[in-house]
Amino acid sequence: MRYLTLEGLPPKLTPTPTTEMGRLLRKRLESRTWPLPQASAILHAIMTWPNNEERRDLFLSACAAKASEAADIGRHSREGPANCSTVTRGRVLTLAGKPINLGGLADVIIDELEVEMATARVAWKNVADLMQTLARLNADERTHERGGASIAKAKDLIDAAEAGANRQRLETDWSRFRDVAPLATATATLAAVAVFQTKDKSLGDPLYPIFFDPASVLCMASIFQKFGLSLIPHGRSEPILSPESLWHLPTDVEIVPPPFAWGPLNDSCIEILASRKARRG
Repeated sequence: MRYLTLEGLPPKLTPTPTTEMGRLLRKRLESRTWPLPQASAILHAIMTWPNNEERRDLFLSACAAKASEAADIGRHSREGPANCSTVTRGRVLTLAGKPINLGGLADVIIDELEVEMATARVAWKNVADLMQTLARLNADERTHERGGASIAKAKDLIDAAEAGANRQRLETDWSRFRDVAPLATATATLAAVAVFQTKDKSLGDPLYPIFFDPASVLCMASIFQKFGLSLIPHGRSEPILSPESLWHLPTDVEIVPPPFAWGPLNDSCIEILASRKARRG
């Protein structure tokens, strides 16, 4: 099994009330306040590259270089303008007789990784749609007559929705990010809540909760982790999430889940399920 090891977490994590999520994200976005920067960076790396340790290490090394540069600037600015002016050029390492600006190199690395990070953020939303739809299927007693909740049924419902991703994209994203599905669902859900509350679509980036309120991400993820490890679809012998490959939440801190409930499916969803061809998925 794999467990998240996140630096700097307090012994107990409590979620921000959902009624305050939009206000909190907006405030911290404007002030660029990261309450748990080390934990957020590690969490983001694992969520973006759940099964690629090399890419995670590359991203975290770049983050460490930028953090070191920022610390140098802050320290020298307190010592005086002259010292600050010399350090703003960045920390320099001499290698093979050539000066290398570590901060500038970190910027290049992060820029090159941006496409992969942006792709992951889109995929997190699709994974969240799947998990949320699975939860609603499972909570609606009408679906139990047709074998209960399954990945295949969730894919069909999303594929049939106007704003939903197509089935092929859902399958691709689920395959790549299944091992961080509770985390992806949590951060995408919190971002959606913030948009609903504020009517500000710019808050819909699922990256924001990870950096501006990681405690709430972990708390919300605890609900989906429990659900995903307990739901065994009809005719299957294993839950929808693999206990062995899943990135489990930290066990060395107390995580308080928020109050959360899923609404029932609407009638059009029930009609789709009634007319669908049986698929395994």
